[in-house]
Amino acid sequence: MREAAVYRFLELLGCDRSRMQKSRGWINTFCPLAPYTHSSGIDSRPSFGVSISDEQRSVYFCFGCSPQPQRLEQLLHTIFVLSESYPTEAAEVFGSEENHFAAATEEQRKSFFPDLWTGKRRKIVAPLPPAVLRSFPPLQFAEDLAANSCKMYLEDKRKIPQWVYHYFGVRYDPKRVAVVFPMTDPLGRIFVLRERAIEKKEMWTVNKQVSGVDINYPKLRDVGAWFGLHLVTVSEPLILVEGELDAMRLVALGKHNAIASAATSVTDAQINMLSAPIIYLGYDSDKAGASANDKILAKLRKPHVSVFALDWSVAGRKDAGDLEDARELEEIMRKRRVMRVS
Repeated sequence: MREAAVYRFLELLGCDRSRMQKSRGWINTFCPLAPYTHSSGIDSRPSFGVSISDEQRSVYFCFGCSPQPQRLEQLLHTIFVLSESYPTEAAEVFGSEENHFAAATEEQRKSFFPDLWTGKRRKIVAPLPPAVLRSFPPLQFAEDLAANSCKMYLEDKRKIPQWVYHYFGVRYDPKRVAVVFPMTDPLGRIFVLRERAIEKKEMWTVNKQVSGVDINYPKLRDVGAWFGLHLVTVSEPLILVEGELDAMRLVALGKHNAIASAATSVTDAQINMLSAPIIYLGYDSDKAGASANDKILAKLRKPHVSVFALDWSVAGRKDAGDLEDARELEEIMRKRRVMRVS
């Protein structure tokens, strides 16, 4: 985030502007987590800071309670867990002002996302044009009846906080009153749009009949897009799930490296986009989910990748979207099953 946005973000977390200091690319102040995580309950000296960046993501660090720099969404989640009150206004600043790599140069993007296609031939496919995207506006900036209905569905029925669906760039279909999930490449370009009705469990993929725009719509077998792919850190453990709501629920519970394939039949192109050293397979806890885990494992032929399976039935759940709280998730993570260790 830019400097002004960092100041505003910290103010909304309760930090005193007059006690903030700028130093070598950081805004330093007293730790907002101190009442919960510091042994004395206070931060006696400014030990907390948020980095300033015009081109990359900001991170936070605290000498008193943070072992290493962490993303700001983790700070928001920790405050929510410890205080039982979500910092909505600060989250809105984060959602609208954080860079999410959008302003990164091409060279910086390459350093974040290595070219997985070097030496391979692939079909060149263009992302969806603005003519299609205009029919499915972002929920973040919409206030009409259809948008508010979709927001209520996500927040009240599916327990997806506002900042999470803003973070994922979720859209909506005003005509069908449906939530629209963008399937992206690592740079955030949208290739596929998936819709979910809010009144019944029904999903479909946007095509020319749905959008009214007559073009050749990309296929997942050709582009390898995932829901949330542009948001993950490729060097950290990655959780793969089937449903977009599953991925968002995991992020809401603190697991920010989660992406959704939108189907159990994950394509080779999607597999080729993965480069994490540790992968958790989190498909549904039924026969179809177990089969999906096995099929993905068979396709993951890359060396030095450890694979684990997550069993949501440990907490009596069918999938990640049904998880009640972070305690259930941590129990499932602890009881992960080894599928392959490299």
